[in-house]
Amino acid sequence: MSDFAEDAATQAPVIETVPIIDTFCSGVSKIETIGHGLVRLYLYAVQGSDCGEGPIERTLVAKLILPAAAVSDLILKARTIGGTKTGPSMGATVN
Repeated sequence: MSDFAEDAATQAPVIETVPIIDTFCSGVSKIETIGHGLVRLYLYAVQGSDCGEGPIERTLVAKLILPAAAVSDLILKARTIGGTKTGPSMGATVN
């Protein structure tokens, strides 16, 4: 994609043409490079028993594929809402 096309795509309005279901995620367990400038993020939710007994598990709830260049934008946005210059720690591993 040309620089002009990327700039136009970045500034185009974002619309939701169909309802998108929210998925709660506790964190990112892994970031995987899959080629062609793309990465896959593995997102998990922490789950445990209702009564507080038993093991706590991290259950995979979503996998997102996005351009590697978008990861830095994601981090910058997370830092601005996290209220710190270093941002929240996601504890992710990168492959």
